[in-house]
Amino acid sequence: MKAPICENCLQSESLCDQCKQKLDDNIITQKDIEVSRFINTLSQKIKSLKNVTIVKAIDATILTIVCGLGDGPMLVGRNGSVVKVLAKKFKKNIKIIEYYDNFEEFARKLLEPAEITISSVFSPEGQYYKIKIPSQQESNIGFTNQCLEKIFKDVCNKNVKVVFEN
Repeated sequence: MKAPICENCLQSESLCDQCKQKLDDNIITQKDIEVSRFINTLSQKIKSLKNVTIVKAIDATILTIVCGLGDGPMLVGRNGSVVKVLAKKFKKNIKIIEYYDNFEEFARKLLEPAEITISSVFSPEGQYYKIKIPSQQESNIGFTNQCLEKIFKDVCNKNVKVVFEN
C-alpha cells in the first residue's frame, strides 16, 4: 500500500522525522495519517487493499479519500463493504475519488453531480483557476468554497477560487 506517510509510520504509533516534518509543514494532515493507518490495518484482512494508493484524506462534511487511479473500486469494496467499515470507524459519510493528473477532470469528479464551469484567470498575482458552481447545487457538494480551494491546493498544487453563483 502507498500512503502519504512511509511504510514504517504506517505500522507504528509514532512518526519518523521525515513524516513528522511533512505534518509540521502541513503537507499531510492528521486525518491523512489516521485514514492511511486504518486502511493499512484493513489490508491485513482485505487483500485487495494491499495495492491501493492513498493520496489524501479530506475531512469535511463528508470524509473524502483521494486514491490512485483505478483504486476506487477496491476502496469501495464489494457491495460497499469497505466504505461501510470506513464510515463506521470515522462516523462520517465517505466519498472515494480517484486522482487524475488532469486538473479539470479531477475537479469535475470531485464536484459531481454539480455542473461546473472552469476558467483560467490571469491576474497580477499570477494564474489561478476559477470554478463556478450553481448556488442551488451547493448543498450537494459537502464542501465549503474555502475547503475546496484548500483541496485543490493540497492535492493538485493549483491556485483555485471557487464561487457559488446563479
